[in-house]
Amino acid sequence: MHKDPREFFIDRVEEDTNEIEEQLDELETKLDDAGWEPELDYENQIENLRVRIKEFKEEVERFEVSGESTWGKFKKYYGKTLSGISKDAQELANRLSDILPE
Repeated sequence: MHKDPREFFIDRVEEDTNEIEEQLDELETKLDDAGWEPELDYENQIENLRVRIKEFKEEVERFEVSGESTWGKFKKYYGKTLSGISKDAQELANRLSDILPE
């Protein structure tokens, strides 16, 4: 049985946000394990990304129950917003990989 395209898309959103959250969890663990002094700034950046993900998920829930007319807008919003969050998370991971031990 095939999924409804909207349901498939919503599932994809969940998978993508879960991957970013896992990446943030790993970064937090590395920061904690390092016992590094200036970690607060990076913790704040991680928390900011978590807030953005939470807000994004809330927006997804609103679009999920919306009519067809807003569905096209959601797909554009999804791509742009999630791409921005993902890019920022990756940039943070790259900065931390230069600083923290593996």
